[in-house]
Amino acid sequence: MTERLKLTPAQQDEIKPILVAEADKRKAIMGDTTLTPQQKHEQTGAVHRASLQQIKAFFTPEQMALIEQGMNHPAPSSTNPATTAK
Repeated sequence: MTERLKLTPAQQDEIKPILVAEADKRKAIMGDTTLTPQQKHEQTGAVHRASLQQIKAFFTPEQMALIEQGMNHPAPSSTNPATTAK
């Protein structure tokens, strides 16, 4: 994300605690044995969406455009075989 969006050092400093907190929350959710897999999925999704909303506040309009472009055209990856080159 840092390279793709060309985040400034100040942006990185602002975003890092949000990402760390998100990871901690997701870990706690995944370790909660009282939750069903569906509940874990829903809660981790909610945590991610909330973090993303906080992070977006630090992006420039140009960076937001890159995010929107990425959502419409995801990069090829081994975890997303639908986007791998043919």
